[in-house]
Amino acid sequence: MGIIFLRCERNSSQNRNIQIDTIRIGSLIKEQFKSAKDSEKINSLELTDFWNKAIIPIIADDSGYVVAHVRFPLAGEWMKMMNVNSSVKNEDQKIFFKKHYHFLFNKEFRKILSAEEFRDANISFENGFVFYNVFVGKKTNDFESGIILKFTKLGDDYFLVSFLGTGGAFY
Repeated sequence: MGIIFLRCERNSSQNRNIQIDTIRIGSLIKEQFKSAKDSEKINSLELTDFWNKAIIPIIADDSGYVVAHVRFPLAGEWMKMMNVNSSVKNEDQKIFFKKHYHFLFNKEFRKILSAEEFRDANISFENGFVFYNVFVGKKTNDFESGIILKFTKLGDDYFLVSFLGTGGAFY
């Protein structure tokens, strides 16, 4: 993944157009947004692509596709949630993840996730990388708990890079 630089300019002589130049190492991509609505459409298109390629396979219980789109070592507390020692070797994480896939992405998890939509996802930027984040939450009695799924895009595909627990115990 390359480094991304953004430059924004306001051109008052042409209806306050905002020009955004995105420079990636080895290539130059230029887009012009005529209004904030146009940039929202681009963002919506990107989030729709993310949702269709990363989240819909989880909801559809396409475990083969999902496991193939996980970057190991997978960050987060997913092994602790399963009461497993986190010292499992990286190469063994994939085998373990595949074996316990339906514990992590169980029917209840997929049902909660299916109630969400692409607009509920957000994009964050950390240390020069772009991440696509989805929160899956539930409330039990007076406690709230949730999982944050964090993905990154490599080529045309999105890969799960982190499975974080928040609040009380989700499982």
